[in-house]
Amino acid sequence: MERKESMKSHLAHITEINGERLEQTVAEHSFHVADYAAEKLKGIGLWNTAYLAGLLHDMGKCTAKYQEYLSRASAGEEVVRGSVNHTFCGCIYLLKKYHVGRPQGMGTVTCEILVYAIGAHHGQFDCVTPQNTSGFEHRLEKDPKEIGYEEAVSAFLSECAPAEEIDRLLLLAQQEISALFETFRTRFRKNRTQVSFLMGLAARMILSAVIDGDRRDTAEFMTGVLQEYRSGSDRFWAEQIAYFEQKNSCLRAQTPINAARSGFSEQCRMFAQQHGGGIYRLTLPTGAGKTLSALRYTLYHAKAFHKKRILFVIPLLSILEQNSAVIRNYIQDKSSLTEHHSNVVKLFDTEEKLDQYELLTDTWESPIVITTLVQLLNTLFLDKTSAVRRMSALSQAVIVIDEVQSLPKKAMNLFTMALNFLAYGCGATVVLSSATTPCFEQTDFPLQYADPVEIVPYEPNDFEVFKRTEIINKTSPYGMSVEELADFSAEVLSRVSSLLLICNTKESALRLYRELEHRCDDCRVFHLSTSMCMAHRTDTLKKINAALKSREKMVCVSTQLVEAGVDFSFESVIRAAAGMDNIAQAAGRCNRSNDFGGIRPVYVVNFNQEAEKLGMLREIAAAQRCALQLLHRFAQSPDRYAHDLLSGESVAEYYQFLFQDADIKGKFGFPQRLPDGTTEDLFDLLAVNLRHIERPEFQGKYFLNQAFLTAGNLFQVFDENTTDVIVPYNMEAKELIADLFSQQSAYDLAFLKRCIEKAKPYTIQVFQYQIQKLSDYGMLSSTHDDRFTVLNEQCYDDKTGLIIENFIY
Repeated sequence: MERKESMKSHLAHITEINGERLEQTVAEHSFHVADYAAEKLKGIGLWNTAYLAGLLHDMGKCTAKYQEYLSRASAGEEVVRGSVNHTFCGCIYLLKKYHVGRPQGMGTVTCEILVYAIGAHHGQFDCVTPQNTSGFEHRLEKDPKEIGYEEAVSAFLSECAPAEEIDRLLLLAQQEISALFETFRTRFRKNRTQVSFLMGLAARMILSAVIDGDRRDTAEFMTGVLQEYRSGSDRFWAEQIAYFEQKNSCLRAQTPINAARSGFSEQCRMFAQQHGGGIYRLTLPTGAGKTLSALRYTLYHAKAFHKKRILFVIPLLSILEQNSAVIRNYIQDKSSLTEHHSNVVKLFDTEEKLDQYELLTDTWESPIVITTLVQLLNTLFLDKTSAVRRMSALSQAVIVIDEVQSLPKKAMNLFTMALNFLAYGCGATVVLSSATTPCFEQTDFPLQYADPVEIVPYEPNDFEVFKRTEIINKTSPYGMSVEELADFSAEVLSRVSSLLLICNTKESALRLYRELEHRCDDCRVFHLSTSMCMAHRTDTLKKINAALKSREKMVCVSTQLVEAGVDFSFESVIRAAAGMDNIAQAAGRCNRSNDFGGIRPVYVVNFNQEAEKLGMLREIAAAQRCALQLLHRFAQSPDRYAHDLLSGESVAEYYQFLFQDADIKGKFGFPQRLPDGTTEDLFDLLAVNLRHIERPEFQGKYFLNQAFLTAGNLFQVFDENTTDVIVPYNMEAKELIADLFSQQSAYDLAFLKRCIEKAKPYTIQVFQYQIQKLSDYGMLSSTHDDRFTVLNEQCYDDKTGLIIENFIY
């Protein structure tokens, strides 16, 4: 479109670089944002929609009131952020021209999606609130004089884009939204709930593109430096494939296990090039080399189907670094890989001026991203604009979700429908990688798997080579005390050189570790938990692996963090009763590559109620009940399960028990308590919002009725509210803490960013009740406007990490 220029244009931003005052007009900013937003979604057929939303997002800045506000702020005067409303004008313009007085249809649906993207680019809002008010009506009812509506519209149409151009773009956007809507209606059989949820995610995706374009252009103008956005090209993927294959050729198939791994990897390579987008499963036995097989699949698939990036989603921080190291080793361009996990900087959204800390937030704009399941879910559902911004990076991506069984059951409906959206609305390919994938096809809103679903079909001969363990049921009606389990551990240790014990809670693991440390004079005793920072756990893992390699007698007591992908192998394992997926993962830490020969024992035991308190951990308790039920049935009829507790029949029956458990069934919709004391399912709030739209005043008026802000506010993957705390683990950590307290970090953004990157390995997550106690005793320090929290050296143990019981108990 022809871009207009005006002799006296309204300004969007003012800055000073090297003593020179620079001004950016609303027109310049609007076109830049429109271009950036459109480019993000071009590949999924939403170019015009994203362009129009980006073009109109700052219409409200074309007023004398906003220009005065901007002038005062740039002069250093104190102004109240957000005191001049600039987001309503674009919303009202669209609603009045394309919605009011018109029957509901794809034109009005398109209008609503655009209005949402414009109105929420500085913070989400509810289309219908729990108090039964309409976010759209709220904007229409705003006093036009208060926000300078007529003035803003007149100036914008004159300086930026004429009404005819907006008409043209809106018709094109309507065609795009209609095509997307019809795709969802057809695939999901016109199910109102599912289609509403998916269209809500489409609105968030367009909002994401606008936010990213806005933040990017603002940062570029304010700093004078263009931001580098990288995505994968066919040439890039080809280069990485060549490097991978050269490295992979050095792995010789000298053993039956290595031969099987090589066969699985080859099947992944072939499947990647033969089958396009959709949702697939990579179901391989523990120890079968899933990480490298999955990497090979993603590289070949990205090249064959022109994907923009690859995302590896890993459930636990404890294994993210390990998997990242493996992937880096097989990637030629190390700079193309971004890790995103602990958010050391607390994220505070602002109404107006971009907070400089937001520039530090990862955007996932790299060809290869490694992140956590929590961050993926936050990107899809959290209310923070920093989380929404990342969502557009998921379009046209290859997304591998490792150990997917770790998903909290309450998030099941949100998760399955979000993956359906990414695969069938955003051109993504999704791979669920696990030895025990849950039966997602049996949930309230099933995953729409592709056909064929299995990347590597089950072949008994190929899988049998990985049979290295036997699960032995040692549970009892009353369970063991910590002392009794220590006795049993000593008995097992008398027959083996290495023993791993895995507990369900940090408290029981710590008590058992201390009991064994007190008793074991003739062997080394190690501890692993998330009370230890990543650097601490990494160092401990190195010591454990060295002891295992030398066959030194040793025992390790850990929480479940070691189960999902930690690459070590013990002669025997004891697992506190938990879900069958946990038991399977625990078995994967035993005789991993047939290191000890033959079939090695994995014992399942249960604690008594005093030794293990699961009252607040209802999901773990439910999984434990269902696993014990299966163990009981297996003992009665082992032939029914092919004499294998980890057979496909066993795992499927376990999930049938679990999905029918009273603490699990009916809670897949993410139930949360609202501030007024009522309980709502977040899934419904993000779909039809049924309880609130059934009121007469909402009947048939708007298509989008989601409570986006309320749901995003309430969304929290894990119920416990935690704070990231930097710990003084070693000398490097202590020097880093000193740097964070230095004057340089207060004014040097580049220096601060380097410090933040370095701080990630020295960060732990601490519950709020613990934060309160530690604060009461003066054991925490804060820096720079409470952005960073640092632990006192007295509260960190070089063997077990955070010491809290002295202040809590």
